[in-house]
Amino acid sequence: KGAREGLLDGDPGSDPDRRRVWALHLRRLHAAMVRVELEANDFAAAERESRRVAEARRDLPPDVLFARRAHAGDLASWALALARLGRLDEARPHAEQALATHRALQAMAEGD
Repeated sequence: KGAREGLLDGDPGSDPDRRRVWALHLRRLHAAMVRVELEANDFAAAERESRRVAEARRDLPPDVLFARRAHAGDLASWALALARLGRLDEARPHAEQALATHRALQAMAEGD
């Protein structure tokens, strides 16, 4: 049994705190797999893992700075996988959202 199956077997139920921790671990697992698949030039697998990252993200709070930065990175990786598959129309919105988030975070850092 793999890491993903082990995490899925340990479903945290409806407790929001446990769901956040569970989703964080699931997101980290799939984000790592996206990087592995991109390095292996398996863009279809990277795109599939990117969809799993997006699913795990539903239980994570989006307003935390770390989460926003991580989400932008996830979107950029997803856009890369889609672009390498030739699915540019699908890749473009992900890339634009990632870039907008990075620009906003940079503007916040320069404002400090």
